Amino acid sequence: MVNILVVDDEKSIRLTLRSFLKSAGYTVECAESAQIAEEFLKENEVDVVITDLIMRQVSGIDLLKFIRDSRFNTEVIAITGVGDVYSAAEVVALGAFAFFIKPIDRKKLVEAVTQAMNLKKIRDENRRLEAEKEKLHQKTLELLEELEGKYYEIMETIQEGYYEVDLTGNFTYVNASLCAMLKYSSEELIGMNNRQYLDEKSAKAVYSVFNNVYLTGEPKQIFDFKFYTRDGAERYCQISTTLMTDRAGNPQGFHGIVQDITEQKLSYRKLEHSEQRYKALIDNSSIGIILVGVNGEILNINPRLLEILGSPSAEKTMEINMFTFQPVVDAGISESFRQVLESGEPGQFECEYTSIWGKHSCLKYHLNPVFDIKNNLIGIQGTIEDISREKSLLGKLKARENKFRQFYDRLPDAIFICEVGGEYSGRIIDANHAAGEQTGYAINELIGMNIVKDFSVEEEAILEVDKYERELNAGKTIRFTEQKIRKDGSTYLSEILMREIVLEGKKVALSVNRVISRKKNRS
Repeated sequence: MVNILVVDDEKSIRLTLRSFLKSAGYTVECAESAQIAEEFLKENEVDVVITDLIMRQVSGIDLLKFIRDSRFNTEVIAITGVGDVYSAAEVVALGAFAFFIKPIDRKKLVEAVTQAMNLKKIRDENRRLEAEKEKLHQKTLELLEELEGKYYEIMETIQEGYYEVDLTGNFTYVNASLCAMLKYSSEELIGMNNRQYLDEKSAKAVYSVFNNVYLTGEPKQIFDFKFYTRDGAERYCQISTTLMTDRAGNPQGFHGIVQDITEQKLSYRKLEHSEQRYKALIDNSSIGIILVGVNGEILNINPRLLEILGSPSAEKTMEINMFTFQPVVDAGISESFRQVLESGEPGQFECEYTSIWGKHSCLKYHLNPVFDIKNNLIGIQGTIEDISREKSLLGKLKARENKFRQFYDRLPDAIFICEVGGEYSGRIIDANHAAGEQTGYAINELIGMNIVKDFSVEEEAILEVDKYERELNAGKTIRFTEQKIRKDGSTYLSEILMREIVLEGKKVALSVNRVISRKKNRS
């Protein structure tokens, strides 16, 4: 990469600038016209362009506009002779970093080049950090989409009804079990209001509970209320409901679980779901910048870092010494600054820090050594961002996954996830607590067992494995009853629902088993 490109149609000036800039330690290329400079910039990355403003054919002003419009990651220093028509304000307004009038003070020009390169480093670091934040944002969105997909797959296979309604009580989503419970198709139920399948008393009770949930935001559960199926049959169920909100926290509707308790009024444990619908996870924010001298003194600090620290002013913050201020030492920040000073190499670090103004943050910071034109280390430049929200977000995602697992383990029916097809078809790869209670095996014992060969009593069940696999591969949901055997040798009749799902990119069979009768030990 070229440090500096000198553009001037006077050869003597080009050679003079190249000579003393090279002696200052920079890599320098020259162009005798703006046209040549433009072509060079298209093919090469340049830190700083030093250009004369008055040149034949294409002027330095035109080159400055070209660099600005092309969005090159390049700083421009303009030079011109006394009496030229351009003012410093006009040139800087077009994007120039600095403006010099001939004859040029070499020391000031080198200082300007150094400052321009430092500014470019800051901008490069900002771009890199923004790219990292965008990558984390995309990864988080992908995780949320995967969790939502798994959530609805489970909802479609559980034997309890699951619903989502808008604020007026009209269905927006129903699962297969609820359709079977009400004896309507999903197409018929979507848009249907709860008053169409409830009697007047139940409708008032449901409205009262839903209104309370809307006002308080707290989930509720209703026991033993009456509803009617499509054919007019009278049934009883219990229902839980929770408020759904959008990412801004505005109420959007309700969702919950419906259990038919007409034949048996079982007391199921209350199911609680996390109802916050995927809030905005990462905000775009500017980066804090700090410049620290070799003795730990703060030489400069920008407003964003003041905001991160909760500092009332730059003056108060600059009273801190980065090597001796105890909170900075305790957080490990002093050590990281010393490490970069001693090694002369950049470094990236993370830490938690509570400022003297009470602001607690998780900080991610990149430190770059700063050298003068003689390559002497004169300080450290740091770019700092507050990643507290990102850290908190990852914690919430982990908590959401844990809640999902708790929901899975609390389901009253035994759930097995098995391999489907091939040599190991039917091998159990996961099971919930109810599966262990139903079979008498510990969960770790169930893993690796075969759901057909190790638990089926009837020979016909083993012979029909190929048939079931074909139906699963065709996307069908299979329902049947089958005699099963427990670890202690006792048998029971199980109602089974099976469906093929995709888990972690692999097709597996999800088997939901409910005991519908019990038998004594086999003789």
